[in-house]
Amino acid sequence: MVQGDMGHASAIVSLNTYALTQDNRRRALAEKIAQEFYGDHTENERQDQLMQILDEDPEMKKKLLEALLAERAQKSDVSNLLAVRPQARRK
Repeated sequence: MVQGDMGHASAIVSLNTYALTQDNRRRALAEKIAQEFYGDHTENERQDQLMQILDEDPEMKKKLLEALLAERAQKSDVSNLLAVRPQARRK
C-alpha cells in the first residue's frame, strides 16, 4: 500500500486521525467561549441568563429555534438514510 504525503496508508486513516484533533480543538474553543460568556456561574444560572437573552431578543429566539429544528431534521435524514442503506444491500 502506498502511503500519502502525511505518512498514512489511506485517506480514511488520515480523516479519522485528524478529525479527532479538530473535535478536541472545537470542544476546547466552545468551553473557552462559554467560560468567557457565562463566567463562573452554575448551570442553572447559565440557563436563566440564556433564557433572559432569548426573551429580550425575539429574532434571536427565532433563529435559535430554526437552527435546532434544522439540526434535528438533518439528524433524522441521516438516521433514515442509514436505516435504508442495509436493506438496499440485501437486494
